[in-house]
Amino acid sequence: MPFKLLGINGSPKKSVEKSNSYFLLKTALNSAKEAGAQTTLVNLTEYNFIQCNGCEVCTTKPCPLDKQDDYPKLEELILGHQGLLIASPSYWTGPPGILKNVIDRSRDNKMPEPLWAGKIFSAIAVSGLRVGGQESVINSLITFALGHGMIIVGGLGHPWFNAPFPMGTMMYDTIEEGKPKVKFRSVREDPIATKDAELLGQRLASIGSKLSS
Repeated sequence: MPFKLLGINGSPKKSVEKSNSYFLLKTALNSAKEAGAQTTLVNLTEYNFIQCNGCEVCTTKPCPLDKQDDYPKLEELILGHQGLLIASPSYWTGPPGILKNVIDRSRDNKMPEPLWAGKIFSAIAVSGLRVGGQESVINSLITFALGHGMIIVGGLGHPWFNAPFPMGTMMYDTIEEGKPKVKFRSVREDPIATKDAELLGQRLASIGSKLSS
């Protein structure tokens, strides 16, 4: 059976075509699919999540909020895939609220039993600024995955030019009338992040097929 990879777009934008996170996630998943993986993409804006209130019930029993929102649907999808790839924009150097709600609600997938342990995990981040918190978002998502006992996988490329975790930026520099000028673009025009997403998808499919065979 093919390696099954789930991609989650953590952007709060309801129009996915305007979401830079969606673009890089789709790029990585298409690359993984071409390499033999079976892929699924979901947007968190299609779900309703209630915030965790720290009631501690999930340490011994199912979360009582599961009967009131769509978290169980997402939970079932994650359980049904061997790999998980999350793409997120940087909102003040961290994941946006909709994604943080999912991270908080995931506690009952570790307690009282680690249900996601052993899954392959990777992350993608996007920021408007060149240095706008992408690495902080990546670190936050990796910490989330490690807490669940997942296996972290990054892409491989030229060590000078390619990052293991795609980090898109909308800021770029150009020269106009002989002077440097800062401009902004869609991440679709960020060739480095696009290439990193392609390489990540290929590696996830390769590692996933080996571990799931």
